[in-house]
Amino acid sequence: MYLWGLLLEYSILDAAQVFSFMKRFGEFATKGSRKQASRALRGKYHMNWLEHGGRRYFSAYPRLLPIGRYRHQIACFWVLMDYFKDVGIHYSCGTFFQIHMEIEGKSYQIGYVEQGAETLCNAHMAAGGDTRYVLVLEDLSQRKLLHPGKITSIATVPQDGKVLYYRI
Repeated sequence: MYLWGLLLEYSILDAAQVFSFMKRFGEFATKGSRKQASRALRGKYHMNWLEHGGRRYFSAYPRLLPIGRYRHQIACFWVLMDYFKDVGIHYSCGTFFQIHMEIEGKSYQIGYVEQGAETLCNAHMAAGGDTRYVLVLEDLSQRKLLHPGKITSIATVPQDGKVLYYRI
């Protein structure tokens, strides 16, 4: 099951992401088929089901929580889903930028930029060669602190996962 591989790669995803992914990109058009796939993830594929902060998550590891870099990666995964139909490959980076993707042979990274990390983000982008960047910001005021040369998109992602894109 592709979703099992996603959860192994990204370690933890918001349940809303998993269900949205099934509906948008899988063969799970009905609510019943999505529930059945969810049960298979928790049973046959041994994925963990947890609640944290009023939201539900699928996790590959029992004690993993959606905090820190995993919270950032979850926000970046919402953005990845907007690009997914065009993406050739994608994977979790485990670096300053959370997700790497390739579109038509070009390298892109999706990164979450915490307030105060703009200078660090600029340094990583400068060292990134031809890679282009999609950035998820905590606050739009951060835009003016980022060097726009390699940035293709800027977004904010509230907890509900509704990605909002802004001009660079």
